[in-house]
Amino acid sequence: MEEQEECIDCKIIIAKKELYCEKCLQQQMKKEEEEVKQLENEINELQIQLKQVRDEMYKMESNSIEKKNDKIELDKKNLDKEIQQLEQDEQKQKMELIKLKNSILEQEHNEDNLWEHINKFTRKLYSLFESNQIADNKLSQLNNELDRLSKLDVLNDLFKISVQDEVATINGLQIGKKGEQPVDWDDISAGVGHLTLLLVYLMKKFMYTYQKIESIELNGSFSKIKIKDEYQNTLCTKTLNLYLNNKTSQKDEEEFSDAFLQLYLEFQQFCKYLQDGDILKKRKINLNLPFNMSGMSVDNKILSLKQPAAQKWQEWTNSVKKFLANVKALIVANAQFDLSL
Repeated sequence: MEEQEECIDCKIIIAKKELYCEKCLQQQMKKEEEEVKQLENEINELQIQLKQVRDEMYKMESNSIEKKNDKIELDKKNLDKEIQQLEQDEQKQKMELIKLKNSILEQEHNEDNLWEHINKFTRKLYSLFESNQIADNKLSQLNNELDRLSKLDVLNDLFKISVQDEVATINGLQIGKKGEQPVDWDDISAGVGHLTLLLVYLMKKFMYTYQKIESIELNGSFSKIKIKDEYQNTLCTKTLNLYLNNKTSQKDEEEFSDAFLQLYLEFQQFCKYLQDGDILKKRKINLNLPFNMSGMSVDNKILSLKQPAAQKWQEWTNSVKKFLANVKALIVANAQFDLSL
C-alpha cells in the first residue's frame, strides 16, 4: 500500500499528539480497510487451501480406511476359510479316528475269533491224537496177539497184513495212497485181490452165506463181484470190478469204490454172523474187533472215495487201515478156532 503524504496540519497535530485530521483519518481508515480486505482475502485463500488440504487428508484417510477395511474383510474371509478348512480337517480326523477305533475293535474281535478257532483246533488235535493213540494201542495189541499165534496160524503166513504204517498193506501190497505220492492202482488192485481171496476162504470155512453178493470171481488183481438182483437198485451195474488201472476216470474210480464198499459190507455181515452164532461161542472164542463197523462207516468214518478231492484219499486210506485191522482180529479168532479143534 502506498504511503500517503501527511499534510502539514496532521504533522502539527501529531506533533502536538493529537488525532489525524478528518481527511487524513479517512485516508488512514481506507488504507486500513484495504489492508483488512487484503488480509481477509489472504485468510480466505488460506482457508480454501486449508479446506483443500483437509479434503485431501480426508480423502486419503477415507481411502486408507477403505483399504484397511478391504484388507480386514479380506483377512476375515481368509480367516473364515482357514477356520472352515480346519473344521473340515477336524471332522475328517474325527471320522478317521472313529474308523480306526472300529478297525481296532474289528481286529480285536477277529483276534478273539482266531484264538477261539486255534483253541478249538488244538482241542480237536489233542482229541485226534488221543484217538490215534488208542487206535495205535489196539493195533499194537492185535499185532502182539498175531505174533503169538503166527507159528500156528497158516493164514497169518499166507496173508501178512500190516496196519502200522501210513498205508495198510497185505503181503507188501499197499491199499491206499501214501502222502503226496501218486495213486498206484496196480498195487491197490493186487492188494484187494489178496484181501478178497482171504475173506472168501474164511467165509467158506465158517459156512457163511453171502447176504448181498451173488458170487465173487477170484482172479488175482482182476477180481469181480456180482450183486444179487434185489440189491442192484442203488448200483449202476450188477457186476462190479475190484480193480482199476493207472489210467482211470472219475466214474471208474467211483465204481471201484462201490465194489470195495460192497466187499466191506459183506465182511461186516460175516463178522456179525460169527459174533451172534454158536460156531465161536461154543469154543469160548470172542471175536473182538478193534474198530466199530456200522453201515458204510468204520470207526465213524465213511469208507468211500465219493468225497471231496481234498480229503477223500486220506480218509479212505485211514478207513482201509481200520478195516484191515478188523480183518487181522478175525485172523486171530480163526487161529484160536484152529487151536481149539
